Amino acid sequence: MLRRRRAITRAAIATFFIVACAAAPLAIPPAPPLGVSLREEVDAASNAFAFARVDDCVLPDFIANDAAGPRVIEDVAYGDDKKQKYDLALPDDDAATTRALVVIVHGGGWTSGGKRLFRPTIRMLATLGYAAASVGYRLAEDAARAFPIGLEDVRCAIRAVTSRVAARKTILLGASAGGHLAALAALAPDAPRWDGECADRRALKIDGAILYYAPLEIDHARDRYVPIMRQAVDEFLFGAKTYKDLDGAIDEDGSDYLARAHDATPRHLVAPGAPPMLLLNGGSDAIVPIADARDFSTALDAAHVPNLVVELPDQGHGFSVLGHKPAVKPASCTTLRFLEQISAQ
Repeated sequence: MLRRRRAITRAAIATFFIVACAAAPLAIPPAPPLGVSLREEVDAASNAFAFARVDDCVLPDFIANDAAGPRVIEDVAYGDDKKQKYDLALPDDDAATTRALVVIVHGGGWTSGGKRLFRPTIRMLATLGYAAASVGYRLAEDAARAFPIGLEDVRCAIRAVTSRVAARKTILLGASAGGHLAALAALAPDAPRWDGECADRRALKIDGAILYYAPLEIDHARDRYVPIMRQAVDEFLFGAKTYKDLDGAIDEDGSDYLARAHDATPRHLVAPGAPPMLLLNGGSDAIVPIADARDFSTALDAAHVPNLVVELPDQGHGFSVLGHKPAVKPASCTTLRFLEQISAQ
């Protein structure tokens, strides 16, 4: 059955999916593990790694693009398309002391946004001893760039950065749609069907993933998401131009739609041995409901994958990544703790 609805403008979608970022040097007092998942219980038999929510810490100031601090190597190409580029910030001291590599995937509803937003964030992370990259990817503007093209690019970009940076650990951080792509990359390290034209086809080695308000239930978009988010999913799966040409008449009961939505849903890739995951969500998020994080956490629990959900009750969609405001400090401080623990393993 065709489900027709009036298309929402891409400008409106972009407005909804703008992701602010702030950054923060690490000064978190030691804290014992409070556990994994929502229950905050440690199952020592099934989880070799446990981590805790941290509600408060000292967060450093942002490092603006024109301020003193670690230099950003801008627009490093990993492919021929103008979107296939990444920015990189490195610690000032010897590369041998790099704590870990953090690869950031931007949001924007899969059809907007860009890597430039996170330049202040990767500079801040470099001051903390991390090598940090913000990667761009081809947006789902038409059928030729619809799923899985963006994922293929993210996978290729991760390989390009890890080839350039010598770090023992690689941690992904994604915001909104970027969190979704980061989850897929982390859960399917060896997936040739998603390598596209990338010359480097080695299996990824991901040691942890941080997902800020990521849409994770793609195959439940019809019954879970508001119209603007359902449209974003349709555009991701088929391309924004295709959606426009069809006037929003996507056959959401057709086998093609169902197969694409299934393949794009991280839950179906969860398996024992997946890297630890931190999920940060607003309890008042009308775009990506908190149920996405809770249900994904349940799937991770069933596979004995260490995970923690940090819920910020008063926050909606797109709160600042590593932000300073008191209301988002638990997300920022827990993120820094997670990075510290993964890099120390």
